[in-house]
Amino acid sequence: MKKKIVKKILIILLIIISIALVLSLIHIMKNYIIVKKVEKNISTYLDSTNYHIKINQTDDKNKDLKIVVNYYKKDDKEVVVLERYKNDELSKMSMYNNGEGVDIFWDTKDVKTAKLNTESSLTVSIYNCLETDNIWQTLFACTFARIKNIDYNNKNCYMVANYKSPTFLTGSDKNEVYLDKDTGLCMKMVIDSETYEREYEFDNVSDDIFVEPDINQYTLQ
Repeated sequence: MKKKIVKKILIILLIIISIALVLSLIHIMKNYIIVKKVEKNISTYLDSTNYHIKINQTDDKNKDLKIVVNYYKKDDKEVVVLERYKNDELSKMSMYNNGEGVDIFWDTKDVKTAKLNTESSLTVSIYNCLETDNIWQTLFACTFARIKNIDYNNKNCYMVANYKSPTFLTGSDKNEVYLDKDTGLCMKMVIDSETYEREYEFDNVSDDIFVEPDINQYTLQ
Protein backbone atom coordinates (compact mmCIF):
# COMPACT_ATOMS: atom_id res chain seq x y z
CA MET A 1 0.00 0.00 0.00
CA LYS A 2 2.79 2.37 0.93
CA LYS A 3 4.58 1.56 -2.34
CA LYS A 4 1.47 2.52 -4.30
CA ILE A 5 1.20 5.83 -2.45
CA VAL A 6 4.89 6.58 -3.00
CA LYS A 7 4.51 5.68 -6.68
CA LYS A 8 1.52 8.02 -7.05
CA ILE A 9 3.42 10.83 -5.34
CA LEU A 10 6.39 10.32 -7.65
CA ILE A 11 4.13 10.36 -10.70
CA ILE A 12 2.46 13.56 -9.52
CA LEU A 13 5.86 15.17 -8.89
CA LEU A 14 7.06 14.07 -12.33
CA ILE A 15 3.96 15.58 -13.93
CA ILE A 16 4.45 18.86 -12.02
CA ILE A 17 8.13 19.02 -13.00
CA SER A 18 7.27 18.24 -16.63
CA ILE A 19 4.62 20.98 -16.72
CA ALA A 20 7.03 23.47 -15.11
CA LEU A 21 9.71 22.52 -17.63
CA VAL A 22 7.34 22.96 -20.58
CA LEU A 23 6.14 26.33 -19.26
CA SER A 24 9.75 27.46 -18.78
CA LEU A 25 10.65 26.45 -22.32
CA ILE A 26 7.61 28.32 -23.66
CA HIS A 27 8.64 31.39 -21.66
CA ILE A 28 12.22 31.24 -22.95
CA MET A 29 11.24 30.70 -26.59
CA LYS A 30 8.62 33.47 -26.47
CA ASN A 31 11.22 35.91 -25.13
CA TYR A 32 13.84 34.68 -27.59
CA ILE A 33 11.54 35.28 -30.58
CA ILE A 34 10.84 38.83 -29.34
CA VAL A 35 14.55 39.55 -28.80
CA LYS A 36 15.44 38.39 -32.32
CA LYS A 37 12.63 40.52 -33.75
CA VAL A 38 13.95 43.59 -31.89
CA GLU A 39 17.48 42.90 -33.14
CA LYS A 40 16.28 42.61 -36.72
CA ASN A 41 14.27 45.84 -36.55
CA ILE A 42 16.99 47.97 -34.95
CA SER A 43 19.68 46.75 -37.36
CA THR A 44 18.37 49.30 -39.90
CA TYR A 45 19.43 52.16 -37.62
CA LEU A 46 22.74 50.95 -36.16
CA ASP A 47 24.85 52.33 -39.02
CA SER A 48 23.00 55.66 -39.26
CA THR A 49 25.25 58.68 -39.84
CA ASN A 50 22.58 61.40 -39.79
CA TYR A 51 20.46 61.50 -36.66
CA HIS A 52 19.34 63.49 -33.63
CA ILE A 53 18.68 62.00 -30.21
CA LYS A 54 17.01 63.90 -27.40
CA ILE A 55 17.25 62.48 -23.87
CA ASN A 56 15.24 63.74 -20.90
CA GLN A 57 16.63 62.57 -17.57
CA THR A 58 14.71 62.85 -14.29
CA ASP A 59 15.23 61.41 -10.83
CA ASP A 60 12.44 60.57 -8.39
CA LYS A 61 14.85 61.15 -5.51
CA ASN A 62 15.84 64.61 -6.75
CA LYS A 63 12.76 66.16 -8.33
CA ASP A 64 14.37 69.62 -8.52
CA LEU A 65 16.90 68.36 -11.04
CA LYS A 66 16.27 67.74 -14.74
CA ILE A 67 18.83 67.09 -17.48
CA VAL A 68 18.14 67.40 -21.20
CA VAL A 69 20.68 66.14 -23.74
CA ASN A 70 20.46 66.83 -27.47
CA TYR A 71 22.93 64.94 -29.62
CA TYR A 72 23.37 65.57 -33.36
CA LYS A 73 25.44 63.57 -35.81
CA LYS A 74 25.97 64.10 -39.53
CA ASP A 75 28.75 62.06 -41.11
CA ASP A 76 31.92 62.93 -39.13
CA LYS A 77 30.47 66.00 -37.40
CA GLU A 78 28.94 65.84 -33.92
CA VAL A 79 27.33 68.19 -31.44
CA VAL A 80 26.01 67.49 -27.97
CA VAL A 81 24.16 70.09 -25.90
CA LEU A 82 23.59 69.24 -22.24
CA GLU A 83 21.16 71.44 -20.31
CA ARG A 84 20.94 71.07 -16.56
CA TYR A 85 17.95 72.53 -14.75
CA LYS A 86 18.31 72.81 -10.97
CA ASN A 87 15.46 74.61 -9.21
CA ASP A 88 14.58 76.10 -12.61
CA GLU A 89 18.09 77.57 -12.98
CA LEU A 90 19.75 76.59 -16.26
CA SER A 91 23.39 75.73 -16.88
CA LYS A 92 24.47 74.49 -20.30
CA MET A 93 27.42 72.70 -21.83
CA SER A 94 27.83 72.48 -25.62
CA MET A 95 30.44 70.27 -27.30
CA TYR A 96 31.32 70.54 -31.00
CA ASN A 97 33.38 67.95 -32.83
CA ASN A 98 34.82 69.62 -35.93
CA GLY A 99 36.77 66.56 -37.06
CA GLU A 100 40.07 67.74 -35.58
CA GLY A 101 39.17 68.27 -31.94
CA VAL A 102 36.28 69.04 -29.62
CA ASP A 103 35.42 72.61 -28.61
CA ILE A 104 33.48 72.97 -25.36
CA PHE A 105 31.34 75.93 -24.31
CA TRP A 106 29.85 76.43 -20.83
CA ASP A 107 26.96 78.81 -20.19
CA THR A 108 25.81 79.56 -16.66
CA LYS A 109 23.79 82.32 -15.10
CA ASP A 110 26.90 84.41 -14.45
CA VAL A 111 29.72 83.34 -16.79
CA LYS A 112 30.51 82.02 -20.26
CA THR A 113 33.71 79.99 -20.68
CA ALA A 114 35.16 77.87 -23.48
CA LYS A 115 37.92 75.35 -24.06
CA LEU A 116 39.11 74.61 -27.60
CA ASN A 117 40.67 71.57 -29.27
CA THR A 118 40.13 69.13 -26.42
CA GLU A 119 40.26 65.36 -26.72
CA SER A 120 36.88 64.84 -25.06
CA SER A 121 34.46 62.22 -26.35
CA LEU A 122 30.83 63.13 -26.99
CA THR A 123 29.15 60.31 -28.93
CA VAL A 124 25.62 59.23 -28.01
CA SER A 125 25.31 56.06 -30.00
CA ILE A 126 22.37 54.02 -31.21
CA TYR A 127 22.74 50.47 -29.93
CA ASN A 128 20.83 47.28 -29.40
CA CYS A 129 19.86 47.17 -25.71
CA LEU A 130 19.37 43.39 -25.90
CA GLU A 131 22.64 42.53 -27.61
CA THR A 132 24.63 39.56 -26.29
CA ASP A 133 27.92 37.94 -27.26
CA ASN A 134 26.38 34.64 -28.40
CA ILE A 135 23.20 32.58 -28.57
CA TRP A 136 23.82 31.01 -25.15
CA GLN A 137 23.94 34.41 -23.47
CA THR A 138 20.71 35.32 -25.26
CA LEU A 139 18.96 32.16 -24.05
CA PHE A 140 20.25 32.75 -20.51
CA ALA A 141 19.00 36.35 -20.58
CA CYS A 142 15.61 35.22 -21.93
CA THR A 143 15.26 32.74 -19.07
CA PHE A 144 15.04 35.47 -16.44
CA ALA A 145 13.64 38.36 -18.50
CA ARG A 146 10.14 39.73 -18.16
CA ILE A 147 8.79 41.05 -21.46
CA LYS A 148 5.32 42.46 -21.95
CA ASN A 149 3.43 44.57 -24.45
CA ILE A 150 2.83 48.16 -23.39
CA ASP A 151 1.64 51.43 -24.90
CA TYR A 152 4.11 54.27 -24.42
CA ASN A 153 3.65 57.73 -25.96
CA ASN A 154 1.14 56.28 -28.43
CA LYS A 155 3.67 53.69 -29.60
CA ASN A 156 3.42 49.93 -29.32
CA CYS A 157 6.39 48.90 -27.21
CA TYR A 158 7.94 45.99 -25.39
CA MET A 159 8.77 46.60 -21.75
CA VAL A 160 11.80 44.47 -20.90
CA ALA A 161 12.98 43.95 -17.33
CA ASN A 162 15.61 41.79 -15.65
CA TYR A 163 17.39 40.95 -18.89
CA LYS A 164 20.76 39.49 -17.90
CA SER A 165 23.17 40.61 -20.62
CA PRO A 166 26.45 42.61 -20.84
CA THR A 167 24.75 45.56 -22.60
CA PHE A 168 21.61 45.77 -20.47
CA LEU A 169 21.97 48.52 -17.86
CA THR A 170 21.11 47.23 -14.43
CA GLY A 171 20.04 48.82 -11.19
CA SER A 172 19.92 47.51 -7.67
CA ASP A 173 16.12 47.76 -7.43
CA LYS A 174 14.66 48.41 -10.86
CA ASN A 175 15.85 48.17 -14.44
CA GLU A 176 13.47 48.43 -17.39
CA VAL A 177 13.65 49.45 -21.02
CA TYR A 178 10.80 50.34 -23.36
CA LEU A 179 11.55 49.33 -26.96
CA ASP A 180 9.55 50.44 -29.98
CA LYS A 181 8.20 47.27 -31.58
CA ASP A 182 8.55 48.61 -35.13
CA THR A 183 12.09 50.00 -34.84
CA GLY A 184 13.69 48.28 -31.83
CA LEU A 185 14.82 51.71 -30.62
CA CYS A 186 14.94 52.39 -26.89
CA MET A 187 12.24 54.92 -26.03
CA LYS A 188 12.66 54.88 -22.27
CA MET A 189 14.98 53.49 -19.57
CA VAL A 190 14.24 53.22 -15.86
CA ILE A 191 17.25 52.51 -13.63
CA ASP A 192 16.41 52.59 -9.94
CA SER A 193 14.98 56.09 -9.36
CA GLU A 194 16.28 57.58 -12.63
CA THR A 195 14.26 57.75 -15.86
CA TYR A 196 15.70 58.43 -19.33
CA GLU A 197 13.22 59.22 -22.11
CA ARG A 198 14.48 59.25 -25.71
CA GLU A 199 13.27 60.83 -28.93
CA TYR A 200 14.80 60.26 -32.38
CA GLU A 201 15.06 61.98 -35.76
CA PHE A 202 16.80 60.49 -38.77
CA ASP A 203 18.21 62.04 -41.96
CA ASN A 204 17.06 65.51 -40.94
CA VAL A 205 20.12 67.12 -39.30
CA SER A 206 20.93 70.54 -40.76
CA ASP A 207 24.48 71.85 -41.19
CA ASP A 208 23.44 74.93 -39.21
CA ILE A 209 23.50 72.81 -36.04
CA PHE A 210 27.29 72.55 -36.27
CA VAL A 211 27.97 76.31 -36.31
CA GLU A 212 29.77 77.11 -33.07
CA PRO A 213 28.84 80.05 -30.79
CA ASP A 214 30.66 83.36 -31.14
CA ILE A 215 33.93 82.76 -29.32
CA ASN A 216 34.20 86.48 -28.53
CA GLN A 217 31.38 86.07 -26.01
CA TYR A 218 33.37 83.49 -24.01
CA THR A 219 36.39 83.47 -21.74
CA LEU A 220 38.97 80.94 -22.92
CA GLN A 221 40.32 78.44 -20.43
